[in-house]
Amino acid sequence: MALPEIVVVHARRGDTSIVASRLETAPFNVSFVPISRAMIDLVRCSRPDVVVIDHVDGAFDLVRVCRDLGSSIDSWIIVLSGEPGDPDDRSVRLLEAGADVTLDRDASPELLRAYVRVGLRDRPTAQRAADQIHVGDVIVDLDAHMVLVGGEAVQCPPRQFQLLAELARHPNVAIAHEQLMTIVWGQQPSVVDPRRLRMAVGLLRSLLGSGPSRPRIETVPHVGYRLTVNPTRATEPDGPRSPSASAMQRTPTPTVQRP
Repeated sequence: MALPEIVVVHARRGDTSIVASRLETAPFNVSFVPISRAMIDLVRCSRPDVVVIDHVDGAFDLVRVCRDLGSSIDSWIIVLSGEPGDPDDRSVRLLEAGADVTLDRDASPELLRAYVRVGLRDRPTAQRAADQIHVGDVIVDLDAHMVLVGGEAVQCPPRQFQLLAELARHPNVAIAHEQLMTIVWGQQPSVVDPRRLRMAVGLLRSLLGSGPSRPRIETVPHVGYRLTVNPTRATEPDGPRSPSASAMQRTPTPTVQRP
């Protein structure tokens, strides 16, 4: 059974070690997403059960982040904040913006983990969206972090897995280089060498191979990449049918008439 997915949203230059230490002793899978224009896409990609917003020293507009996340995902949102001012007024504003719980950043690890468990009870894992993506004869199992190609499991490195998952979520749609670099590397495209994306795509193509029902990664010049899936390929036979077989299927069964 997959561990609950907890995503911590934080300032790009923020120290995530405090929140990490408070959650590390619990049976959670914890990942971190920095505040950026790609934040919503990155959080959605993680498919979290609970989101924890770690707000430090007014590093970002907390109410706006709560509103953006609350309107985009169906997950519990816990806010950790040490923002000065009236705590009741702050909590009201955050709850109205989309937060489910507000805590002081100095709250004990036990209290934070307890509220995470409350969020998990409120949105049980069993009710999450489908955890598998089917494209042609390829299955991407998001919870098991496994890829099946033609019914066989293949070893897919983490970068290639994230790349395949993003492309498979949008079959036959061109995904921009910048979006792929942001989601796969979790950084602004300007700091990611484009050659790393080309190498990751090349390795993923080798892992997928080819076949009559196999999706293909196509390069879209000056845009990005597209995972092309031909729906007719899944039902086509492996080879051409012989003329005799076709003729047999076209020839009607004779009717015997009795005198």
